[in-house]
Amino acid sequence: MKKLSFILALLVSSMLFAQDFEGTIKYEINYEDLTEEMKAHASMLPDGFKIEVDKEMSKVTQPSPMGGNPTVAISNQKTGESLTLMDVMGQKLALKISGEEKKEMEEKSEGDVDIKYIDGDEKEIAGYNCKKAILETKDGSEITIYYTEDLPNIDVSDQASGIKGFPMEITTVTDMFTTITRVITIEEGKVDKIKMEVPEGYDEVSMEEFKKMFGGMGL
Repeated sequence: MKKLSFILALLVSSMLFAQDFEGTIKYEINYEDLTEEMKAHASMLPDGFKIEVDKEMSKVTQPSPMGGNPTVAISNQKTGESLTLMDVMGQKLALKISGEEKKEMEEKSEGDVDIKYIDGDEKEIAGYNCKKAILETKDGSEITIYYTEDLPNIDVSDQASGIKGFPMEITTVTDMFTTITRVITIEEGKVDKIKMEVPEGYDEVSMEEFKKMFGGMGL
């Protein structure tokens, strides 16, 4: 259920955009040091996603490696409300989170991560100069992030929450593989209007219902 965990990482992200930013950001996802077990399932792992931003509204789209419906996460930065559309084992679900629920989730996670900024370790990604930071979690895990201060502050996932810039590259080491999520293109400009609407054919569920449905499967 690593893919499902990645979906939730997108879902709970703060998506803090500058009010005047509009455009599309594309990320690629690469994997290293896969265990033998994960090598057999490598084709099922997501290989990228894109973020469309229209001022306070954002839309994250992650295509399905199996050719099914993409996972879509829509957020309203002003209200904190979010809607995630996903196809999980043939079930088309629409997971809604209110601004109040989002605030509670953020309060529960406060203090879970210690951020260390590394001086002198910089590199260029997609044409932007990036600085390095290391996030240490309560369970002892480390997440390496390269960020730029030349773009609006965007939390693309909870893994990069709190970073004082735009996360351009996120490296996460797990027992099963190492994930490297990196920006490949940034295009400023108008995007299609982003609406927080549940499409026909999707069943709307709450976070509590979603956890009950998949909580015992490594979520």
